[in-house]
Amino acid sequence: LRIVAVLAAAHAQAQLDGSVISLEHSEIGYRSRALQNPVADLQERLAQGTTELAFDARPGIGYLSSVLRELRVPLESQLLVYSKTSLQRGLIAPDRPRAIFFNDELAVGSVQNGLIEIAVQDAKQGAVFYTLDRVAGEPRLERQGSCLGCHYAHATLGVPGFFARSIPTAGDGQILPWLGN
Repeated sequence: LRIVAVLAAAHAQAQLDGSVISLEHSEIGYRSRALQNPVADLQERLAQGTTELAFDARPGIGYLSSVLRELRVPLESQLLVYSKTSLQRGLIAPDRPRAIFFNDELAVGSVQNGLIEIAVQDAKQGAVFYTLDRVAGEPRLERQGSCLGCHYAHATLGVPGFFARSIPTAGDGQILPWLGN
């Protein structure tokens, strides 16, 4: 009980002074504890062989349709993002936007000729990030840490999380942060 009280006080202090608590803290274990989310469940089903992802050879599709179906993400949720604010920023362009599909638990991002990105709200760990290559073969969901560069910050209150912002961009999609958010 004392540890919980100390952590709660530390968390409250972290939110007040702008600092963040280490994800490696023994009470957090962001990279080492078991996950409880739909993507972890899909990963487990794939590993056990009880689920297969169908590969669509059409250009730019790959496993996308199958992933959306397995994660119960409606196609109708699609929105297009033109800003270069993804780990695939080099692929995003005005003629090649990032498509984002979402439901109440997760978002699936897709850029033509790129990876499938998945961000999910985990019951214990907060936001967790994955990628899936579009190449035919044995599909592997890879947990990503690079997304924490933006999704573990003051904007997410010092815990892995999501945020939405509107940011000015140049004609080619490059962000113009000096103009504000």
